[in-house]
Amino acid sequence: MLLTRIYDVADLVAFHTPGGQAGQDFDSLIEAIRSNVEPQNWDAVGGPGAITPLEYRGAKVVVVRQTFQIHEQIRRLLKGLRAVADQYGKDAFPVRESGEKKRGHDKAPAAEMPGSSGAAGHRGKSS
Repeated sequence: MLLTRIYDVADLVAFHTPGGQAGQDFDSLIEAIRSNVEPQNWDAVGGPGAITPLEYRGAKVVVVRQTFQIHEQIRRLLKGLRAVADQYGKDAFPVRESGEKKRGHDKAPAAEMPGSSGAAGHRGKSS
């Protein structure tokens, strides 16, 4: 059974240019999710699941329709990404040249994926 959940990802898509202009990059986050969490189960390759970015009234979210098990994998991936980001401080945003998609020059330390026990840290809402 597919469930729809909304994940707040503002902290994971935000960046600023060297000139200080703010931006967001949903595409890189969505690609990370699709390629690391059950890649064959997304609509882009004929699977049943879908992920859609949405920015509305200042909220930056992804709306995901997937199975419960895949939602748990997404939750763990987002938690792991936040753990790496927290090493740089809450207010540190990646700096990118305007239009730059990926930052291959960054050498962020690898983070171990947190376990799946409990729902602590889950920022998604079920519907």
